[in-house]
Amino acid sequence: VPIGSYTLRIGGNVVGTIEVVQLQDGSVEGELEFRNPVEPGKILLDFDPRGQQSDVLEGETVIMETLFPNA
Repeated sequence: VPIGSYTLRIGGNVVGTIEVVQLQDGSVEGELEFRNPVEPGKILLDFDPRGQQSDVLEGETVIMETLFPNA
């Protein structure tokens, strides 16, 4: 995906923003990490993604979607 900000939506709720950046070696990456209990540099996982629709949006446009497994 192009460099920029992308919204992560799980089960219809916005849970974070993925910042996609270019690294010094020219590669492009972006990630969000959730943990419970929370750790430095991570976001508290305070929702259950199992069985939920996961969408990545560029603005209002869904550019990727998947369904988390139930288990």
